[in-house]
Amino acid sequence: MADKIVFNVSKVEYRNSGTMKDAVNALDWVDIGVTQGGVTMAFELNQLEIPSDQHMDPEAILGTSAPKTITYNLLDLKKENLALLLGGTVDGTAVNIATTPSMINKGFRITTVSASGIAQLVVLVPKASIIPGTTLNLNSSGAAVGVLTTKILAPETYTITGCGWADATSIITGTNFTTTNYIGKGNIIMLPDGTSVKASAVTATQVTVTNLDGTTYKFGATASSQTITVTSDVVKMTY
Repeated sequence: MADKIVFNVSKVEYRNSGTMKDAVNALDWVDIGVTQGGVTMAFELNQLEIPSDQHMDPEAILGTSAPKTITYNLLDLKKENLALLLGGTVDGTAVNIATTPSMINKGFRITTVSASGIAQLVVLVPKASIIPGTTLNLNSSGAAVGVLTTKILAPETYTITGCGWADATSIITGTNFTTTNYIGKGNIIMLPDGTSVKASAVTATQVTVTNLDGTTYKFGATASSQTITVTSDVVKMTY
């Protein structure tokens, strides 16, 4: 039997866009309402092949972009959702749509169904751009469903203060690295001297770091009360 089976959507929520630290700690999520047809996540990697005159196979393959698109099929067409779908503005009981629709950024949280034998998955997207436009079929064959299309945007950075480390170690010490001072495994951290390192392991009070290529990194001196800069995740999936 499969170790993890994920099924259907329990809830979709949104909020103002920000960093993953914001999304992890946010309490202002808004329920988008009922869906029909669920959510579709498409993650791609576009590539450039480098050919040569001497070989049939490419000499190298480079990643050029990694677009991530998530679409939400909204059955609840309340005015706030119509404004999101069509790039409009809520005006009392109306939704006004200008000649040029507004493109706005939001953060999203997707929670799948929890049931016996089913794993509940929570997908956090701190920052995505909503692409205005949908087709609404108003007929007798069924209720209209609006397709909300979003494209995930490049990550933002944020700072964490009060960090420290000891000479010849690979560990940053501090507090609440899994909550209010969130750092995710794999996140890029810029140190005060401009050096960039990668988080290889994270607990509430310690972050183990490596060089960006995964090799061992050691601090050259003991320090305290330092400020580090973290590059946010773009997607976080949690069971």
